[in-house]
Amino acid sequence: MFVLESRHARRLIVRFDRGEELIGSLGKLAASERFRAAWLRGTGHVEWVDLVHWDPAREIETRPRRIEGPLLALSIEGNVSMRLGEPFALLRGSFSRENDAGLQVVGGQIAALSALALEMSIEIYEDARLERDEDPPTGLSLWKGERTPGVIARSGTAARAPAAREAPAREPAPVPRELSPRPAPELSPRPAPELSPRPAPSPASSSAASLGWAQVAAVSEQAEKGRASDPRSSSTAGEIDEPSPQKGDWIEHRQFGLCRVDGEDGEGALIIKLPSGMRKHIKLDFMEVLPARQDGERRIYPLRPRKR
Repeated sequence: MFVLESRHARRLIVRFDRGEELIGSLGKLAASERFRAAWLRGTGHVEWVDLVHWDPAREIETRPRRIEGPLLALSIEGNVSMRLGEPFALLRGSFSRENDAGLQVVGGQIAALSALALEMSIEIYEDARLERDEDPPTGLSLWKGERTPGVIARSGTAARAPAAREAPAREPAPVPRELSPRPAPELSPRPAPELSPRPAPSPASSSAASLGWAQVAAVSEQAEKGRASDPRSSSTAGEIDEPSPQKGDWIEHRQFGLCRVDGEDGEGALIIKLPSGMRKHIKLDFMEVLPARQDGERRIYPLRPRKR
């Protein structure tokens, strides 16, 4: 587990007005108020919300699902930390609405949200800086820092063995005749050897097993230039025929989320527009472009690290 102590905090009470996009507004607020670690709680009314869920098998977020409102935000909670040098808001919420079938409740991770009248409390940890980076074993973007050993969870018989040994005896113990009571028997069994926490994997072994997204975003300037002008045409001999996003298409990036492609720079890197409105340049040399799917008028290309 990861533990970070904060002893100095301040709080902001915030109202998001009609039409304000929550994720982008929080990033702008974090930059203006200069905080790098915060916890958020909120409730109110919402015009619409885009929800995503994590697919552990594919190690990618599902495509956003638009839930039209008006919606009542029963609970919104999450945090703000730093990722790739910028404030990053990770929020999850539950929402309800009335429709022809009656009352409907939905929830998930918030990819985008348009406020109607949303009220939020933000607790800012002034003496802390939370950084996020890709965790190779899970594929998730997690807080990074020194690890503290915890208790490793086990399933099956090993996890239930202590409870079986603690079962009371069928016959009551005889009452001792001595005036001074005997010491009480030890009730908690010795921990089984297999329940000892495993040592955390070393950063070297994790980085060798998978390529981090931080490396992908800062790929070397020595990458190949001169990509074919029409990526959808058939590839030349010896090359893999792989789809390539064009201007106006969308990419689904594990760290940046759903981003619109604004074009290509002079060195073969894609120019993408993040959900926050900022633009970034990314290269595809170390990423695999999966076949596109159609979402209404949007053509979306999922990206994932290319296996070595």
